[in-house]
Amino acid sequence: MKGETRGPPPSCPSNTPPSLPLLVGGRCLLSSAPLLLLLLLCGCLHAAEAEKCMRLKENGKSLPPQRYLYDSWKQQELPIKLDTSERLSHQLATALTKILLQEGLGYQNVTITQYSNTFNHNWVLSRLKSTGHAIPEAMLNMEVWIPPTANDLNITAESDCGKHASGGRFGWFVSKNSSNAPGVITDHWRSFQRPEVAQIFSLDDQEEINLRHNYTVDTIHTRHGETRYWCEKEYCEEGVFTPPLCVDQHCATLFIGNHSDYNAFLKEQVEKESLLVRLAWVGPNLTPQFLCFFRGNKPIMFFDWWPNSLSNQDNFMPVSFPSCYSSYSVDPYLCNYELHALKKYMWKDLQKSAKPAVEAVRRFFLSEQYYRELISNFTTRNQNCSSNTTAVQLPNQSQLVDEVACNWLKAGGKRVWYEWLPVQHDAKTVLWIGGIFPMSNESSVGFSSKSLVNAARLAYQRINKNPDILLDYEIKVINLNGGCRRETVLTAFMHHIRKESGDMDFAQMIGILGPACSDTVEPLVGVAETFKTVVMSYSAEGAIFNYSKFPYFFRTIPENKIYGTVYKKLFEQLQWKQVGALTEDSNKYSEYLSDLLYNVTDGVKVTNVKMKTSDNVVEVSERLNKLDTHKIIIGDFYANKARDVMCQAYHLNMTARHGYVWFLPRWFNTNWYNTSIFIGKDRKKIPCTTAQMLEAIDRHMSLGFAYYAPDDVINYENMTVSQWRQEYKRNNMDEPPDYAGYTYDAVWAYALALDRLLKEDRTHVSNLHTFRTVVRFSEIISKTSFSGVSGMINFRRNSSDPHNSISDTQLVNIMQFIVDDKMKGGSYITVGTFNPQGTKLDLDLGDLRFFRGIPKDGLIEDTCLFETFSQLLGVACDQAIVIVMVLIFVVFAFILIALFIVYKRRFEKMLPDSSWPLGELISLDEWELPREKVVINRTIGEGAFGTVFGGECQFADNSPWLAVAVKTLKVGSTVEEKLDFLGEAEMMKRFNHKNIVQLLGLCTHQEPIYMVMEFMLYGDLKTYLLARRHLVSDRTVHSEEDEINSKRLTSMALDVGKALAYLADLRYVHRDVACRNCLVSAERVVKLSDFGMTRPMYESDYYRFNRRGMLPVRWMSPESLEDGIFTSSSDMWSYGVLLYEIITFGSFPFQGMSNNQVLEHVRSGNTISLPKSVKPQLERLLLSCWSMNPQHRPTFNEMSETLTMWPRLITPCLELPIAALQFNDTDSVDLALPVDQTCRRSSAPNTRLPATRPRLGDPGEPGDPPTCTNNNAVPNCVPQTRPDVTQPINFFNSFNWNHVPQENGSGPSQEPLLPQNGEAYVPRYVCLQRTKSAENSELESPSSMTAV
Repeated sequence: MKGETRGPPPSCPSNTPPSLPLLVGGRCLLSSAPLLLLLLLCGCLHAAEAEKCMRLKENGKSLPPQRYLYDSWKQQELPIKLDTSERLSHQLATALTKILLQEGLGYQNVTITQYSNTFNHNWVLSRLKSTGHAIPEAMLNMEVWIPPTANDLNITAESDCGKHASGGRFGWFVSKNSSNAPGVITDHWRSFQRPEVAQIFSLDDQEEINLRHNYTVDTIHTRHGETRYWCEKEYCEEGVFTPPLCVDQHCATLFIGNHSDYNAFLKEQVEKESLLVRLAWVGPNLTPQFLCFFRGNKPIMFFDWWPNSLSNQDNFMPVSFPSCYSSYSVDPYLCNYELHALKKYMWKDLQKSAKPAVEAVRRFFLSEQYYRELISNFTTRNQNCSSNTTAVQLPNQSQLVDEVACNWLKAGGKRVWYEWLPVQHDAKTVLWIGGIFPMSNESSVGFSSKSLVNAARLAYQRINKNPDILLDYEIKVINLNGGCRRETVLTAFMHHIRKESGDMDFAQMIGILGPACSDTVEPLVGVAETFKTVVMSYSAEGAIFNYSKFPYFFRTIPENKIYGTVYKKLFEQLQWKQVGALTEDSNKYSEYLSDLLYNVTDGVKVTNVKMKTSDNVVEVSERLNKLDTHKIIIGDFYANKARDVMCQAYHLNMTARHGYVWFLPRWFNTNWYNTSIFIGKDRKKIPCTTAQMLEAIDRHMSLGFAYYAPDDVINYENMTVSQWRQEYKRNNMDEPPDYAGYTYDAVWAYALALDRLLKEDRTHVSNLHTFRTVVRFSEIISKTSFSGVSGMINFRRNSSDPHNSISDTQLVNIMQFIVDDKMKGGSYITVGTFNPQGTKLDLDLGDLRFFRGIPKDGLIEDTCLFETFSQLLGVACDQAIVIVMVLIFVVFAFILIALFIVYKRRFEKMLPDSSWPLGELISLDEWELPREKVVINRTIGEGAFGTVFGGECQFADNSPWLAVAVKTLKVGSTVEEKLDFLGEAEMMKRFNHKNIVQLLGLCTHQEPIYMVMEFMLYGDLKTYLLARRHLVSDRTVHSEEDEINSKRLTSMALDVGKALAYLADLRYVHRDVACRNCLVSAERVVKLSDFGMTRPMYESDYYRFNRRGMLPVRWMSPESLEDGIFTSSSDMWSYGVLLYEIITFGSFPFQGMSNNQVLEHVRSGNTISLPKSVKPQLERLLLSCWSMNPQHRPTFNEMSETLTMWPRLITPCLELPIAALQFNDTDSVDLALPVDQTCRRSSAPNTRLPATRPRLGDPGEPGDPPTCTNNNAVPNCVPQTRPDVTQPINFFNSFNWNHVPQENGSGPSQEPLLPQNGEAYVPRYVCLQRTKSAENSELESPSSMTAV
């Protein structure tokens, strides 16, 4: 149903460089000679074109900037697609919107797509929707008919842009001259049940012939040899529907346009209401001319809608119909005559990518008066009764619609569109820079300059006023405090990318401006690279690293690595051969010192002493004493440590007055030495006055780049540096600080590079943080070169030196600090300069102001430190030193390796038993389910990780909702708990067996994490058995279909055995086989679950547990308890305990014994005491599972074959009263915890439990009664050991299956096994910590145990 698409004609691009040839096709083909003149002419024509309808300038409004719509995902330019129908009112509203977007807001690519006439709002709205990153068929629809019966539009409120004041409705319209006769009413629907009224609108014979020959025929779609009509339905004859009532009498004729879904109800209405009306579909012939000339002055009747050209005529009136909500009728077709809302809708993604357009559309409003004016203007131009033109004409009326809309805007002027236009219609697209400045005064750093923010502000203000760059954009700098702390800088960066620093989109962030301090650069650059963000620093000259590793980092200030060269030249000229260096550990980037240390030339000896930030006064003095023989000392530390050092230097007489020369950092605050100011901020007492500090630092020297170019240098803006300084002072009432020039130039570097980037391809602006954009942006920055306030900015990324990110053309000043006693302060004077281009040092020794001439370096004749060692090896002293250092390094390396191994082993022992590689867990993404597809409606229980819910899930869009169980991970879980939870899911997805609970999906993208599994109606097997325990003694319910017969129990045991056989075949060990971990489905099928402890055995036949963890002691085999070894045989032992739980209907294993007693009991070769009346066959089966030798236990395949062969083997055997079951979910145990135990400790009473009873006789014979309960059991008896069970029992070969076990149905036992008088209950799990066993150092044995 798509129609034509109309868009703007191509236009000449603005700001085209003169050197670029322009192409034909809307882009002009120009030679270089008249290029400038034609460009100006093109611009003038463009300006005149932009104002042709709205005339913004004449109405006191400025012209908007050029705007574009982009697909930020694909970085493509998109047209704003307006959707319209064949309705005249819709086309006029759409044409007005196009003019508003193009002329009022400056959008350059606005198109109109027309579809066939339809009033189906669901179909229309579907064209505005898209999935994923797809672009919809349309983006805006300015007139959607919403029927009064529409309850759910199936579209979000974000897409609703409001409605027009005038609603729309369908109706019948009759000539006003039809009711001239007295007593004749023609504007009510009941009138058309009367023959005399119908006669008024009936056609005579000539009119009937004319109608059928000229108007009902579809001349557009009629082919040669056939005739088609505008109504092709079976009830239409030659395009006319005649109801039965009108066959033998005259009836009125209702003229209709095309036969469509919006007028098909008329047939039903005419027949149901017994109206004497015929329906004639005449298609596009239904025009104002048709109404004027078809019947002349005779009354005529037609079906149409408001707003439209036909219903807008003054000589027609509407026919009234009853409301569809009235008691008269409940017919739905009557609702078509109710008022429909005319609403505006948009593609919801426009709110992000075209905010001005969205605001204008929401403000756009057409009142009923506006609709009438527009439609009347169109009718006057095209559809009037001046000529008898009633033949079908199908001109392309889009041009006429555009003209009518434009002329109406011109005539209406500002009163029409003023309310539509956003307040900031001329606002440019904001591109912003994330500034990180040291805006808080940190005494530990000494570098604080809020005024740098003023320099950045001045830069972007001048850029926004400059007409040559970024014409359609506005630059801003959003400032945050970064200080000189890494965590503060990273926090500021995260605030920028999360848009917490303002209402700015991260996609339009140009880059980061900062940080100030060297130590914060590398962490920031590393993180910024992850987010594909450029970083440009105005300081941090001490940060030196490989720029090929960090390609998105730039600086407008050179690296201070050049200081090493300056020092060498200076020491050479001053004849200093011995230099000391005192550096702070946290000051990471003193690379020029390393350059001095490892590139010593001309005999300069450098001694570097490190000190810690935490060193106290005494320790600082000790560091200084190590340099007392060095008269030349380079200090590299932060300001708070500088106060400590220089104060102690004063007390140790290591100042300029005593022949010492200090080199201190230049970037300290001007008053960093004022102890009265910083004593509170340093939070410690400084044992020096300000006067003493001034004496200590008097005559010290410093190196620093020239912060500004010479005053007469002209920068990129054609302004001298002197003029710039004056403007800065005029705007900020202060002199520009040291680093303001670098800050100013950094903002300009961003702007110049971005301007070139967008002129190459303006789609980059849709997202400045894609790989394609940031790579190209970095390339342009690296090639950017201009004359700045600080000097020549020239990023030399492609130079021969890979470490250069800026030109080395800036001078290095050599300065000396001179104290002025009168001013009680001091200042720097420049005593020399160094030009990196010629490596020339310009220093006049006469300018140096030392107290007693040039100081000596304090060098004493060298003596060999390792003289004895040098003589012993017969080598030179330097070689001896190298050999000693190598030996020291080797020894130190061995020590580090040994320490690493020791601590690694200790760390591994402290780790929990979690073996889920993260790489495997990543594969869980394919199991991800949309969270909205999972509905939770009830609680099933509580698990170790969180709550287990019951709910429903839809796995495909059109699939039914299925019942599921949802296992959740509680919010705020640790990483270890999350890995364990996802590890269980990773394990479950590997299994596909009918007796294993299936994993259906996961929801991991937000908390709480969901694990969706198949729903098991009857819950766990233990609860299932306990709930049916009372049925064992009820003989009335026993049958082949009941819940407790031996066939049912054997089938359940077989289900579990098959699941474990499946795991064994896949070489997995479950490690937690118990009834509580088996679930029962609605079909009574038992399935194995809870794979949190399941582990693969890989190439070996066992899994060894060698860390601390939670293990079910009462279900564990002897070798697992003793050596931590788990195999399929250990699972068989646990399976035997599960069989014991089944035959005793949920009895707790080893009742009456604590976990410590169970541990010793099993280690001693004992097993669970079986019920007295258990069948011999079943007893042998259990004892084979509990064989002390794992090799003698059956396999799960053998067990499954046995249970298949004997389907009634498992029989109920109860010796406990129904209520005498110990709870297995309590946390009490009588144990003494080790001091280092970290497992949870119970709060239940710590009391001793009663002992179990001994076996009182042999198992019953097959001829015994069917019940095996014992009502006379002796309580509190001692468990009997079985020395014979340590021998192998070949149960499956030696036992003769002569009898089939019978079902049990005896009554409950009278023996109470619950602890009496408040005694404690027994836990299921204990925490085991493994240590080396004395018997076998290769194995590990439990050393401590804690109940959980």
